[in-house]
Amino acid sequence: MLYFVQEVYEQQKELILLGERVVLVTLGFDLNIQHPYKPLVEAIGRFKVAQSALAQVAWNFVNDGYAKITLLVTKSNPQICLFTTP
Repeated sequence: MLYFVQEVYEQQKELILLGERVVLVTLGFDLNIQHPYKPLVEAIGRFKVAQSALAQVAWNFVNDGYAKITLLVTKSNPQICLFTTP
């Protein structure tokens, strides 16, 4: 019985997530966001600063930038404006 309930839950969850994606794409949300972590790791390796304060500051800067992203949707023209808060 518990397995059946878990299976139904997982199916419903996937349907809800799919529905949310359809709504967001319809409204003009760009769901393909390029995260800077991979290029940052490559740059840290290229410049050989993996164990330095520079690498830690760069990583913190990227993390803080993502933590403060705010989304703005206008009703007249559904577009997404991304900006970071101070």
